[in-house]
Amino acid sequence: MERKTPTNRFRIALAIVLAILIMVVSQGVAVLPYIILDIAGITMNETAAKIMVALLYPIIAYFCIVFLTRKLLKYDMKDVGLTEFRISLPDVILSLLLPLMVAACYCLFVPGHFQILPFDLDIAVRLFASMLSTGVAVAFVEELIFRGVIVGVLERASNRVVAVIVSSLLFAVLHLVTTDYSIADSILAILGIASIGVLLSLLRFKTGSIWSSFLVHCVWNTVFTILLPISTETEDSIVPFRYVLDTDNKLITGGSYGIEGSVIVIVIFGLCSLIISKKLTGDQAGQ
Repeated sequence: MERKTPTNRFRIALAIVLAILIMVVSQGVAVLPYIILDIAGITMNETAAKIMVALLYPIIAYFCIVFLTRKLLKYDMKDVGLTEFRISLPDVILSLLLPLMVAACYCLFVPGHFQILPFDLDIAVRLFASMLSTGVAVAFVEELIFRGVIVGVLERASNRVVAVIVSSLLFAVLHLVTTDYSIADSILAILGIASIGVLLSLLRFKTGSIWSSFLVHCVWNTVFTILLPISTETEDSIVPFRYVLDTDNKLITGGSYGIEGSVIVIVIFGLCSLIISKKLTGDQAGQ
């Protein structure tokens, strides 16, 4: 482990800042072809453009992170959770169980109704584009940045507890940078998103890579943004099926951010994190 000298502290802080900048800049660069074509008078279908960006964004971010890790940090890629791709059956079960438990709690115990809108091939293609964008590209890049680089450098500079807490808080706060929520809504959102970040970080330590956390993140985003959104909104231009909440209780709805800031999500992710943490501690004790 590196000694925590002022130079190393600066290096760690710089690595975190650069990783976050890579996340932002990569998305901007991925949009450039669409902008250039538009300036040249070539019109690209909105759905096609979304798919293009969803493909370019993670590729650009990946190569930038590889450069940051190998050339600037002088780390091995496994130090930031980028190992050979592998997903275990427990990972798959957990990725499905989390959204299933949350959806069941809402649909069975929270007043609301299902909304079904017309569905056709055009909507199916747009949903696929959204799945690639939010479900795959965004989930991969966020795992690469937060559970990869940020968790990796913080663990190396300090310990796992600090890595989990700091990376999860950063993960939560950065989701709210461009919002203007009330203080109450912001607190709920930070608590909810941070609880998700804690679970994802623990998965990173348990498996030694970002692939498990990526799968959980990917499935979560796909379910609650595309397959079964749960919110107080009654209309959506693309999602044909949703559960509309008939309550304004912010502890249940999550306030302005949505159900990820709800007590239901915080409790479920908190309990799952506790189970994984105990398993992780047991595994370390047995070594």
